[in-house]
Amino acid sequence: MGNRWLWISAGTLLGLGLALVALGIALPIVIEEQVNAGIDDSWMHKDDFDSWGETPGKYDLKVVREYTIFNVTNPNEVILGDKPRVVEVGPFPFQEYSKFLYWKYLDEDFNDLGNDVSPR
Repeated sequence: MGNRWLWISAGTLLGLGLALVALGIALPIVIEEQVNAGIDDSWMHKDDFDSWGETPGKYDLKVVREYTIFNVTNPNEVILGDKPRVVEVGPFPFQEYSKFLYWKYLDEDFNDLGNDVSPR
C-alpha cells in the first residue's frame, strides 16, 4: 500500500514538474508574440504620415503646458539685501500649436540619411 502511494506521488510530482517546464518554455514565447503584435498595431502607418509633426493634428491631440509666475512684491528692499516676498500668480495654461515644415531622417549618430521630408 505504501509503495503504491509513493509511485502515485512521484508520478504526480513528475507530471507537475514537466508541466511547469513546458509552461516556462512556452510562456515567454507567447508573451513576446503578444508584445510584438501590440507594437505592430501601434506603429505609425502610411496614412498617419500626413499628420505627423502637426499639433493638434488629425487625432486632435492637444499639448497644454501650465506656467506659474512668482511676482516679487518688494523689489527695492531686495536690492538693499532683504529677503524677497513673492506672490504666486497663475497657473497660466498655453496650448501648443505646431506644424513642422521641413525635417530630416537621421541615424543614431545624428548623421543625415539623405531622406528629406517636406510638406505637400
